[in-house]
Amino acid sequence: FCVSMELNGRQNLYPPETLESMHSRMQQSIALVKASSDADTTITGLQNMIDLLSEHPDSQYNSDIDHTGKKQLDQIRYIYETYHTIPVIGDSHVNFFSGNEQLTFRPIGKDINTCFLRSDDPHLFTPLHLGPCLAYQCMNPASTTGFFPKLNYLCEHFLKPGGTVIFTLGEIDMRSHVFRHVSETDDFSPVVDAILQRYTELLSYMKKRGYQVCCWGPIATQPDRCPVVGEYPRQGSEIHRNAATRYYNDRLKAFCRENDMIFMSVFYDMVDENGRTKAEYLSSDLCHLGQSALPLAKKQWQLLWPDTP
Repeated sequence: FCVSMELNGRQNLYPPETLESMHSRMQQSIALVKASSDADTTITGLQNMIDLLSEHPDSQYNSDIDHTGKKQLDQIRYIYETYHTIPVIGDSHVNFFSGNEQLTFRPIGKDINTCFLRSDDPHLFTPLHLGPCLAYQCMNPASTTGFFPKLNYLCEHFLKPGGTVIFTLGEIDMRSHVFRHVSETDDFSPVVDAILQRYTELLSYMKKRGYQVCCWGPIATQPDRCPVVGEYPRQGSEIHRNAATRYYNDRLKAFCRENDMIFMSVFYDMVDENGRTKAEYLSSDLCHLGQSALPLAKKQWQLLWPDTP
């Protein structure tokens, strides 16, 4: 019965001829176990069943994926198809949606990562990390992270047509790039507007492709008291970075409202009255969102499932 349930759960993943072959081979292994009179034969039959259930999907799913991470890809595809999870696409901030406190990226091929799957994961989201992507470069096919080609690959080989997708871009732009181009005494809005113009082009592009588009607004910035490390460079003061992030989120929220997209953000709950970041909501690197912010996030996620009591 358990083996049959496992096979039935794969019906959405395999073409009928492949599933039929799997059933046939499984029946042979079951017959071997039933007819066995010694432990070694029984173990061999059971191992055959395990091997069959852990095989990769047929070539339509992996012909363009390199061998590294294929097992992880199959696992997240199975969960995505079975539990109808929502893909979260973007920079390292997708990690928060995995339920993990620390970054736990696993390669699935094409320089795309997912996150370690927790045993208590309620299977709501499928994080897809495409690298340290900038909102400003998201439509540039020649960008160093290759975000746009990777996204198009996912559209062709992974994402369900017409499905919901969440994008998480902008935190790196706000932390590391805006105040490279303007001083803290200058008006940062033209720079942020230029970033948003590129980002909203991407969102419109995905909507035209038939996807239901959602945005996860950038979180509050890394506090000034945190030492600057090469992995997380920053420009400008904490207060000015948060001011730019607020402007970014305000404008992005307005765009989403005007274009029938969902906007979600915990930013507004993460800054105090002085514009400083409430560090209790950050992970230990003081750059990414910690799971302490989950109650804030769940209030935002209700926008995705408005009919859920």
